[in-house]
Amino acid sequence: DGATLRGGNATATRETFDVNALAPAAWTTAYLARLDAANAAAGHVLHVSSLSAHRMPDAADLGVYAASKAAVRALAEATRRELRAAKKPYRVSCLSPGLVESDFYAAKCGEARGAMVYAAADALDARDVVEAALFVVTAPPHVEVADVLVRCTDGTA
Repeated sequence: DGATLRGGNATATRETFDVNALAPAAWTTAYLARLDAANAAAGHVLHVSSLSAHRMPDAADLGVYAASKAAVRALAEATRRELRAAKKPYRVSCLSPGLVESDFYAAKCGEARGAMVYAAADALDARDVVEAALFVVTAPPHVEVADVLVRCTDGTA
């Protein structure tokens, strides 16, 4: 997709950050404004990052993606600190799944290379990510699950 640093495409890099970091920042700003306007007693911001934000992927062409997902982790922590400073009761969580069976690699690399990725490592099912998100948002009100890393038990992805 061209989102690389060496010989990459600035537009593709910008698009990666627009989707993965700037969109969650804009959504968070709008959501918190609505909570504040409603004088809400509770709220929960849940960002989806990636295991790539915690450790660099082996694939050299995923560095910009990993950087954009690391920005999501920083965004979650910045949001949490702003809310605590303002004495707001809202919770902030970041969910970081590993490899998830999806069309991500097919769209990025083509069907054949995408299939090779999933053949080389076990992948999570989308339902696994949903279950982790449900765990986070249904925690008791006094519990803030700050960061959850989810990967297959074989540890390859």
